[in-house]
Amino acid sequence: MPESRVCSEARILLDEIRPLKEAFDSSYKLFTKTKDSFIRKSLSIQQQVLTEKLNVLNDLLSWRLEIGERLELRKQYDTQVAIIRRFLSVERKQDASAELGYREYVQGIDGISYPVPEFRDILEQLKNNQEALQSKVEQGFKKLLLVPFAVSMGMMTRRLVKYLNEGAKASGAKYKVDPSQPVAVHNNQYETANDEIGILYHPQSFEVGARGSTKQYLLRQDIFTKPDAWDRGWHVLLVQEGDDGWGIAPISKPSQQRIRGEKHPRKDIVVGESVETLFQEFLSKESGRYGEKGMTPEAWMMAFLTHLEETGTFLDLMSSAVSLIGACFSKTETIPCARSTGGVTISKVHFGEIPQRDAQAHAARTVVQI
Repeated sequence: MPESRVCSEARILLDEIRPLKEAFDSSYKLFTKTKDSFIRKSLSIQQQVLTEKLNVLNDLLSWRLEIGERLELRKQYDTQVAIIRRFLSVERKQDASAELGYREYVQGIDGISYPVPEFRDILEQLKNNQEALQSKVEQGFKKLLLVPFAVSMGMMTRRLVKYLNEGAKASGAKYKVDPSQPVAVHNNQYETANDEIGILYHPQSFEVGARGSTKQYLLRQDIFTKPDAWDRGWHVLLVQEGDDGWGIAPISKPSQQRIRGEKHPRKDIVVGESVETLFQEFLSKESGRYGEKGMTPEAWMMAFLTHLEETGTFLDLMSSAVSLIGACFSKTETIPCARSTGGVTISKVHFGEIPQRDAQAHAARTVVQI
């Protein structure tokens, strides 16, 4: 098995630290005998260099050993599964090979039952990809999302109506909704998606002729390319968390754009940025946004529910919708978008569309795939 980058970097650091430590020990012994001020000054410099190297090594190894604890992954996973159980119809089946002795399933748009990803598989995937994910976690991508991608968007919007109505009636509810329409869908392509029309996923560009793939096509492709994959039918993602660790980070205003991450600085995405430039940055290793993807409507819905459960408030309470550039509509040159309205009074969730040519006027949300 080839040596990983973490092991390789650790070996290089150790090779650098050993002679520094030997030189420091030698200087220290000499200083104890002579009390020479020049040697004392040299010792101080040597100690500083040695400490810096040791801190780098400690950061490198602690990341490798503590990634699950660092993200509080078990707690986040349990929260996501609890939301899924309330949000969708989940079928439980006994399975002796499963982590808990059973698996839970959701039904996809293709009629196939897809099992909820298991915690141990997510943790293993995180460990396998930790070198690539380290910079994204430092940039705030710490909030786990389990997205039931296989489920139809029409079903998800109908279940969201039920979820919000039940939540608003619960004791101590922090929000109110109009029970007749807590969710407004302003484009029927959300509901009528099939192999010919509706939502296309994973576009690489919105230039003329650029297209993505339908959900049905992607699910069929997975059956042939990764039939036994632990995450088939699901998108397991990380999204930027709120500053206090609760909920999802808000969209930054241009005047409040922040830079997150020390080793790989990343500017918050704000209104006015070119979507085509974002697509290019997602693929450029020189960019602080490398490795990200545009959010899909399904991912936004799970982010919304996570934010609601953790903060009691609606996500993206804005006058301008956020663009979900992980998808586009096949019949029209438009992009899905979402926002919430209300807040203090009656709250509502909106799903709509924006022309691709106007995407720059809306901030985009992005995610990182585990």
